[in-house]
Amino acid sequence: MRQWYAGATNRLERFCAAATVAFTIWIALDWALALTHTFTRGALLARTIVFVLAAVIVVLVERGALSPPKPGGLRARRSTLLLIPFALWVLFILWRGAVIPPVTHDALTHHLPRAVLFDRAHGFVDLSRVSPVFDDIPVNYELLLADIIAVTGSDDYTEWLSTILYVIFVVASGALAERWWRDRTITLVVMSFVAGAPILLLHSGAHKNDLLAGTFMLLALLWAGRFYREGDRATLILLVCSLMIAVGTKPQGALLGIALLPMIAWRGRRHLVPAIGVALLGIFLLGGYTYIDNYFVKDAVTQAAPSGPYVPKYGDWANLWQAPWVLAAAPFSPSSTTLWVPWDRPWFWKPHEIYFSHFGVLFALCLLAAPFVWRKDGERLFVAAAALATLLMMLPVVFQPHGAYLISLPRYAFFFLPVVIAWTAGGIAFRVSPRLLLAAGVAFFCYYATDTAVNDTFAPLSYVMKVRHFPNSRVVPFDPYRATSQFDRMAGPYDPVAVDASWGTWVHPLFGRRLTRPVYFIPRGDGPPVIPDAAQWVVVERAYNVIWGSPKMKTVADAWATFDTNKPGPSETRVTDDLKRDPRWRLIGEDRKRNQAIFRRVSVSSGPAR
Repeated sequence: MRQWYAGATNRLERFCAAATVAFTIWIALDWALALTHTFTRGALLARTIVFVLAAVIVVLVERGALSPPKPGGLRARRSTLLLIPFALWVLFILWRGAVIPPVTHDALTHHLPRAVLFDRAHGFVDLSRVSPVFDDIPVNYELLLADIIAVTGSDDYTEWLSTILYVIFVVASGALAERWWRDRTITLVVMSFVAGAPILLLHSGAHKNDLLAGTFMLLALLWAGRFYREGDRATLILLVCSLMIAVGTKPQGALLGIALLPMIAWRGRRHLVPAIGVALLGIFLLGGYTYIDNYFVKDAVTQAAPSGPYVPKYGDWANLWQAPWVLAAAPFSPSSTTLWVPWDRPWFWKPHEIYFSHFGVLFALCLLAAPFVWRKDGERLFVAAAALATLLMMLPVVFQPHGAYLISLPRYAFFFLPVVIAWTAGGIAFRVSPRLLLAAGVAFFCYYATDTAVNDTFAPLSYVMKVRHFPNSRVVPFDPYRATSQFDRMAGPYDPVAVDASWGTWVHPLFGRRLTRPVYFIPRGDGPPVIPDAAQWVVVERAYNVIWGSPKMKTVADAWATFDTNKPGPSETRVTDDLKRDPRWRLIGEDRKRNQAIFRRVSVSSGPAR
């Protein structure tokens, strides 16, 4: 919290410093509790109380000794033009998050299930050993969700984490613009352009770790620019902490670290000892332990086993020239289902989904104009070059089908959004009235915010208005008939259930409204399924491979024609086929095409678990 007062040159930057310190302490304490398996509600509440008291004491004791912020600030009238619609959006998203249940694929498949299992284990466990459906990925985001679940006892407010990150991201964009241009109106222009990006609006109220990674990659760029200019130790520590949090959330954070490493080694040679110390501490307490567990703790058999259908490889060089087209063209697409590309048939694409949306028209215009906006400044050039280098290193990832990565690129490249806008909008503002640009930014923000609220694929406004009258509803509007969701609506709150799951299974509904049901994962194999005697239900949910797994889907241009056409093999239907022959189980419902079924035990076995 001292960073709120010390060192920074403007209030936005001081806010970012405070946010960096606060999240660093939050994540570090969560990992400390998780690794010692003392991750309990009592310990988390005690930690929060101690932290708040310590922060208050530091502020009260040192406020007078630390330099106050420089006089001035964002002009009230122009600030109000942006802050009123921005505040209304934040309030709407907070309200919506408290009203609706989790409704996105990733929330239901792995983000929230991981959080619940961490909460139940009172700490970190290698979930790929619990079931192969859980990938070996960094888990900073899931640990924060587990913290919220442990303290509140439910998942009702877990979306609020994304809303907090959205606010920090927009403020960090303003802080970057303020450092680059030293102009308050330009700062507001950049904030309005960034805040209204459709992909960012969608993520502001969704369960997704991309925004956490993107926020701290942006903060790392902010601190890298300041360190490039100032070279002070406090900024270097903030930079290292931001990088470690980003890496502990998503691996692309490491690519930014590679891009920044030469500057850090050159500019920070006098401060390398504390920087290395913070980095080593961060390996254990800022998310790096997942990598340690993957490469040094796992037994050889587990480590060799692939953890999901997507084990990304490197070398799809066509992405280097196709990605700029997708980033620039997507905002102008007249279709809500496809994206025209010149090298293939129209690609599958959905502008109102958190996975495939875009950065908006204003970003596309800034991207196209960026090469023609040139103002010599060392810090600005360095930060832009580092961001561009990171993006280029990210691009040649091989995803199947081809194009799935590119239409998803905006959410992986959140950090690139404010860099392009600050570079271009700031330069243009010296030739065009900044007030006109601000008015355009606010107008587009209002348009995209309204469009997002009404048409969000996973949480459209019509669904939100319906579910607010049924506070216990757990219906997922875009696909209400998944086996796990139907089971959730018919089973008791404490009924034990065993699940035959694959990558992409909606695990989270199995835990129930208050996350109280015991859940068992049926091991994979060729023989009869092993089902615990305690299980009263068995749910088979293997829809993902049916929907997305067709071998005919070479590129996303084939998606619409091949969705739901892949037929499951005997190994995928073995649980359903076996339980249909077992008199101890009664089939409640089945969707053979999507490989889903629900069984209920009709008699309790006295023999060993099957």
